[in-house]
Amino acid sequence: MTVRVLHLADLHLDSAYGGRPGTRVRLRAHSVEALTNAVRFAIDERLDAVVIAGDAFDEGRLGFDTRAAFRGEMLRLARAGVTVVYVTGNHDPGAAGSTAAGLGLGEAAAGIRHAAPIHEIHGPEPATFAVGRDGDTRLWVVAAGHGHAQVTDDLAREFRRPPKDGVPAMAVLHTQVSSARGADGHRPYAPSDPAMLRGAGFDYWALGHVHVRGRAALDTPAWYPGNLMGRSPKETGPKGGLLVELDSDGLVGEPRFIAFARIEFASLELSAEGPEPLRSAEEIARRAHGLWPILVAERGGAALPHQFILRLTGAALHRSVAHEIRTPAQRASLEDAVAAELALLLGDVDLLEVQLRLEAFVPAAEREQILVEIERSPSALRE
Repeated sequence: MTVRVLHLADLHLDSAYGGRPGTRVRLRAHSVEALTNAVRFAIDERLDAVVIAGDAFDEGRLGFDTRAAFRGEMLRLARAGVTVVYVTGNHDPGAAGSTAAGLGLGEAAAGIRHAAPIHEIHGPEPATFAVGRDGDTRLWVVAAGHGHAQVTDDLAREFRRPPKDGVPAMAVLHTQVSSARGADGHRPYAPSDPAMLRGAGFDYWALGHVHVRGRAALDTPAWYPGNLMGRSPKETGPKGGLLVELDSDGLVGEPRFIAFARIEFASLELSAEGPEPLRSAEEIARRAHGLWPILVAERGGAALPHQFILRLTGAALHRSVAHEIRTPAQRASLEDAVAAELALLLGDVDLLEVQLRLEAFVPAAEREQILVEIERSPSALRE
């Protein structure tokens, strides 16, 4: 019998987003919407379980409304008969007195008649759970969490696979595997040895921490789903989770990516090899539109989502334009003009924000002068 699990990680609800105030508000709200989309998918597909491999939120930033929304979505899964396994990570550590320790998800689910369990793992000691229906065990899950924010021990070394009795086994952990693509952009908390993961005997390692989706190491049944929604222009492309299927023989095929975020970040580097520096918002927009096939190609031919944020870098601005963006308000005005022109060229697209990276966009000769003139407003050169 096949068991199906949705593997999520790094939700980072209420993350400290950059950009304009209005954009930050929309991104914060949409991170919850992305979680709602994932929960709806799990319920509609009658999945057996949802696992969250750490960093569901950022300790100290989780607002009351988002906390209530997170609790509500987890309990909605439980009421629908979907088992939840939530382990803590370095951003939502589970020490006594922490936000994660006070959520009380498991206790709340236990008080609901006929609800599936919610397993919360707040510390490094691995815990083992059975996932099934009507007393029939379909999957063993072994999971451990971060008790504090800077775990440097290899937590995976304490994992032990349950006996191979015809039931597949999954391990859940927030960890850095150095061989994973994108790992160099994260601090090496709870570092794991790929060889050890491979030899532990689990049919699937559901990992969190690295925000780039993909297999953690060759010949190792360990995957990162990436984060649920991009947090900055550096985290481009579709974001969501992995649908994992296992049977008595282990992993069935490879995990299937499911997109849940409806807002994405995109980035384009405009060539500085044009005949002349860019003189207007219209010229910037036309140059960006000419590179649009690159974004589509990066997505395997799939169209961009309706709503997204675009960062433009790389092409020199004309001297006259460079002198007109010496304050944050002037820069915002140019960015809004570029967004409006580009939206006209693209048609039915909601550009939440266009960001011009001044460090790459403004000619070096103009950059120093501009930096001096706006030194009292460092936000003008935001990343």
